[in-house]
Amino acid sequence: MRDAGSAGKGSCRCERERSEEELILIVDAMICGYIRREGDDLSMRHIGILVQISQQPMDITPLATALGLSLSTVSRSIDALEKLKLARRERNGRNVTVHATPLGAAKVGRIMATALDIR
Repeated sequence: MRDAGSAGKGSCRCERERSEEELILIVDAMICGYIRREGDDLSMRHIGILVQISQQPMDITPLATALGLSLSTVSRSIDALEKLKLARRERNGRNVTVHATPLGAAKVGRIMATALDIR
């Protein structure tokens, strides 16, 4: 049986972890709100993809793996980013590499600056 002291320590840690998770969700919501106020309808998934490809163009399969998403989810998200002119696909035979456009790279810069201001 656990004593009251050990139960309290475990409880504090769980509360701290929960509050860190809640803080991340709040910051994510604030960033999405900021992005939407700019007129874009970007989700955190879109932002994650855009951040990845702005650092380095990637083939779709490794991109999906890196983000823990299905190929179809990544493909649909890239469709949306292409419509906003934030990303473009480049076909090399059977491979498809996704690049951030200059507009997409600029958007990532604004997103990162906003994230740093909020945090």
